[in-house]
Amino acid sequence: MIRLYTCLLGVILVLTGCASAPKPPSSSEISNQLPELPLPINLMGQAGDQQAQLHWELQGELNKYVLGYQIFVSDKPLAGLSTAQLPAPRATWPPYHLDGDSNDWTHYQLDDLKNGERYYIHLRIVGSNQRVSAPSNEVTVIPRPEGVIKLYETSSKSFSAFDFSHLELVSSTSQNADIVFDVRQKVPLLRSPHLRQKGLRKTGIVDLKTSYQFPQFNEVPHLVLVAEEQAEVGHLFVIHTADGNYAKLQVESLGGSPPNRYVELRYCYQTLPGVTQF
Repeated sequence: MIRLYTCLLGVILVLTGCASAPKPPSSSEISNQLPELPLPINLMGQAGDQQAQLHWELQGELNKYVLGYQIFVSDKPLAGLSTAQLPAPRATWPPYHLDGDSNDWTHYQLDDLKNGERYYIHLRIVGSNQRVSAPSNEVTVIPRPEGVIKLYETSSKSFSAFDFSHLELVSSTSQNADIVFDVRQKVPLLRSPHLRQKGLRKTGIVDLKTSYQFPQFNEVPHLVLVAEEQAEVGHLFVIHTADGNYAKLQVESLGGSPPNRYVELRYCYQTLPGVTQF
């Protein structure tokens, strides 16, 4: 009887061992069970001096399965490229996991860019299980020099003009001067150098009127340029240099007393000829 029981038990164990073990879920099955990745939408790019600020929105909710972003940057359009054709990501951010305020997930600063180069940019969200979202819209940015300068009236012994091609202060009679500050009959003026002295460079100027912001232009519409405009605090100007380049100026302040009156100008200078994206 004991032998019979032992035999039956052995048969049961053998049959149990022969039963197939459950297969682990495949990668695609796991992905199908995970919540969808949010999509980056409405990407915007703000060019700066050797950098670009990126801002975007999210369609969908962040969750613990979101690992970060891949930001793609190229000197050629990215739209229509397959994943295999894309360049290596310029930045992957955040590198590991969700951390901090969700606002930290809707902006990024790209550094070490070259001024005067056109960059095409889009981003994708990276999730667990090697998932990658569809790309955002594509934006183009052209980094350009920018800064603040102080020009003194031409009767002063200080510099009263600016040379955009070399980004330096010069005298009003310099052959490289692009814009001159002068005061005539107590009126502060931004002037083309050729009005100061015959044979100097001709610059076109247009006053876009008051704008206490410093807006970015993807393209400035047709401009009617003149040789001089009155300098008024808060006013935004576009100038066209003799080199064929455009610059954007804003009057930050006016001050001083004769013969040392001055204007402070915020500027950005587009180094690509004929381009008004700045």
